[in-house]
Amino acid sequence: MSPVIEDQPKAAKSLAKSILVKTVFVTLFVILGFCLFIYFDGVACSMYYTGHPDKALEPTKRALWVQEHVIGHDSLETANTRKNLARVYDALGRFDEAEPLFAEAMKTYAVKNAQNSLGYSEILCFYGDHQMSLRKYDDSLNSYREARKIMSALNLTATREFAWTLQRVANALKALNRRDEAAPVDAEANKILGKA
Repeated sequence: MSPVIEDQPKAAKSLAKSILVKTVFVTLFVILGFCLFIYFDGVACSMYYTGHPDKALEPTKRALWVQEHVIGHDSLETANTRKNLARVYDALGRFDEAEPLFAEAMKTYAVKNAQNSLGYSEILCFYGDHQMSLRKYDDSLNSYREARKIMSALNLTATREFAWTLQRVANALKALNRRDEAAPVDAEANKILGKA
């Protein structure tokens, strides 16, 4: 009986060592993943916002790949990066490749029950821009109005973001030849921007 008793502490030590090694490995993997994401995302944003969406494409794809493998396919952060990749595709005129990315990003927010958030309203605005590019003006108006409704519920009506959303609503109304409806929306947006 005594050899069995002596083996138990050895087995416990071996298990503890195994758990420690795995924990260290996972921690290093996550840290490296976040560092890679920050690098790729930074390069992508720099290229996109300086008017080079073609140079932003590969870093954005890599940032998305890292996020999918480090924090998972179904996280809100990954959904936001999908939205960013969709915007790059839109800027390149590759609308067919942007569409499923927007859809997947919005689906993630729905599954996570996070549709009443600023992040979701931003996706709706950019999806509305996508629809405007495709001349789907009624659909874009619906996306913009839903974003406006969410931002109102979040008490963000005095922000620049809300004003820009109003401008989008007005632009969609103008595209639908509903200029009388667009004028007061434009005026409200300008009033907010004047104060912000």
